[in-house]
Amino acid sequence: MTSDAKEDRHSNNEISTTNSPYLLVDEAADRLKITRDTLDRWRAQGVGPVFRYHGGRVVYHVEDVDAWSDDQRQTQVRKFKRIRRRKRNDGGAS
Repeated sequence: MTSDAKEDRHSNNEISTTNSPYLLVDEAADRLKITRDTLDRWRAQGVGPVFRYHGGRVVYHVEDVDAWSDDQRQTQVRKFKRIRRRKRNDGGAS
């Protein structure tokens, strides 16, 4: 994508949609309290909220964003496997 096309894409997302149930990328990111870059990355990876194309513009329905957010609720902290460090056997030099 050229620099000009990227600028056009960003400027297109600055249009107000206050009366619409559809959120532009920046609005959806703000609603989720994440950066636009994070939302863009999640969309590319297929792990974020459902999105649509309207006239070539990416939009998110507010209900889809809220439903995705609700699905992310956690009841406990994720447990990560702890990596144990091996003791170095370097001949007793400490």
